[in-house]
Amino acid sequence: MTTPPPALHGQRIIDAAIGMAAVQGLRKLTLRDLAQTVGRSTIVIVNLFGSKPGLLLAMGEAALERDTDFHVQFCQSVVGLEPGRDIWSP
Repeated sequence: MTTPPPALHGQRIIDAAIGMAAVQGLRKLTLRDLAQTVGRSTIVIVNLFGSKPGLLLAMGEAALERDTDFHVQFCQSVVGLEPGRDIWSP
């Protein structure tokens, strides 16, 4: 079995952190609980993000990127629609 690259570990940790924060809030998100959730040590998280503020920054950047991707896809899907047209009716 091969070990996933650090970037993949990082993305999995960010995804888990975002999910945990959505449920319990940012104040209750701990590196220890996150490490347990993703099956890694807190040392791995600290090596990747430096600290909890570093992790929070990475979470914010990931959320902003996802939001931007959503808006780009949405805007591309409505190109050419007439203003005021009800897109939900046939």
